[in-house]
Amino acid sequence: MTMLYTPARVENTFRRMFRDFWTDEVDASITAPSFVPNANVHEDKEGFHIEVDLPGLSKKEIEIEVKDDRLTVRGERKSAAKEEGAEYVRFESRIGRFERTWELEGVDTEKIRAEHQDGVLKLSLPKREEVKRKEEVRKIELH
Repeated sequence: MTMLYTPARVENTFRRMFRDFWTDEVDASITAPSFVPNANVHEDKEGFHIEVDLPGLSKKEIEIEVKDDRLTVRGERKSAAKEEGAEYVRFESRIGRFERTWELEGVDTEKIRAEHQDGVLKLSLPKREEVKRKEEVRKIELH
């Protein structure tokens, strides 16, 4: 009998191979974060603004930390809402631990603000005054 390898069969073979390798060798409690949440970062003259997509999480499930000029957002989505009795063909909601870190060059870390609304964490990172002054443009008059 000839074995026909479809892309799906090859993918499943690799998934089983890697799943078996990692679950046999590594304790699941010490593995890397399960996912990295999407984030948008923009800058204006006052500072940087970060929006992190964290749907379905409450404020209690999110930790924000500043250490050594790094801002880290971490937490854990313990479960995703699944309809009881439903047989899922595909389930794409991500569950597990997450973490995201940004360097804070030129940021006044004492004035960072955060708010969480409608599944989006919004962070405001004001620039230090000396950084703002460096960015000011001074026009030189021609004589």
